Amino acid sequence: MKTLFCGLLLLICLPLAAQHQHGMLAFSDVLSRQLSDSLGSYRLVSKVMEVPAGFRDTVAHYHDADLFGYVLQGKVSVGLRRASPEVFAEGQMFHEPRMTLHSLLENRGQLPARVLLLFIIREGRREYIPAR
Repeated sequence: MKTLFCGLLLLICLPLAAQHQHGMLAFSDVLSRQLSDSLGSYRLVSKVMEVPAGFRDTVAHYHDADLFGYVLQGKVSVGLRRASPEVFAEGQMFHEPRMTLHSLLENRGQLPARVLLLFIIREGRREYIPAR
């Protein structure tokens, strides 16, 4: 009986764990290039971020770069400096100044959202820094 109970519990919990695992953000590299002209040691790094439906991330972090986001599909809520989040829909763009606390990313929609991320970053700096 105990074995049957443990087996049933596994059958119930494994799909939930799989949903959580698949509910993570996914990033696809688009382009990374050294910028020319007087900027010298800066790069443009671009990625497409896939935000699953119902996803909510409240892990506070920083980007040691200026970050621009352009919503390709869906809607996302972005919270900076622990302030009320702003909602950005398909066709809208947002900017996160360098070293600004990013405290929320959320997709309340029923479909995944896709966001093109553009980092302007100096060589040697990190794209992602966890908040302490």
